[in-house]
This record gives sequence, C-alpha cells and structure tokens, in this order.
Amino acid sequence: MESESQLRFWRRLESIFHAKIQLGKSSKTDRIMRDVMKVLSYDSTEEGWAIFAMGSETMVTTNGEMALTIMSQCNYWRMETVEFNLLYELKTYMTKMPQFHGCIHVHMPVLGHMPRKVICPECSKQMEMYYTYH
Repeated sequence: MESESQLRFWRRLESIFHAKIQLGKSSKTDRIMRDVMKVLSYDSTEEGWAIFAMGSETMVTTNGEMALTIMSQCNYWRMETVEFNLLYELKTYMTKMPQFHGCIHVHMPVLGHMPRKVICPECSKQMEMYYTYH
C-alpha cells in the first residue's frame, strides 16, 4: 500500500502531465513531458524504477531491474574513465547495454482535451490508444 507521500508524488506527476496535454505539448518536442511520461509509466509496473539527476538539465530514468544491473557493475565502468561524472557515465553505459524496448503504458483519464496521438518517449513512435474500464 502506498503512503500519503507516495500518492502525492504520483498525483503531482499526473498533474504536470495533464497540464502539458492541455497546453498541447508532445513528448517528441517537450523534454519535461517526455521525462514525466517515462516516470509515470513506471507506476504501472511491479519492477520498480530509478531516477538519477543532477540539477535540472541532466536526468537518467530507468526501470528497477536495469538500475540494479547498472549499479552492480558500477566499479567496472567507473574504472574505465579518468574524470568520473556519474550521470554522463550512466548514460554512456546504458547505451552500450542491450535493451528490450516495449513501448511504455501511460494511463490518461479523460479530462477535457485528449491528444490525437501520443509519442513514446523511448522510441519516438506513435503509441496505440486503448480504453479500459475499472
């Protein structure tokens, strides 16, 4: 069960996401929209997630399994560089790792304006829309 602070975290991200939709933003052109969509997609999985950030410009997000793999091999890839910059090294290392990509899932309740198409922040392809009822 999620704590009050966890629920507040997810609701705040959803609020940012919906505000961006209302402004007509796309994950293809808006970095914040892209990052928020990635993080929101982790809420629907059971495998966890990780965010590594420094300031507002550099951010690395990944699922929990990938984060554990990367961090367990940290000493190996850290020794390959003279000047160590964690976020730069994380990004570089992640591009070398084989990755399976399945487009993310983002739950979007109908709140007025709905975008006609949503672009996957991972692969930049148009995502399919499905309706679910709870």
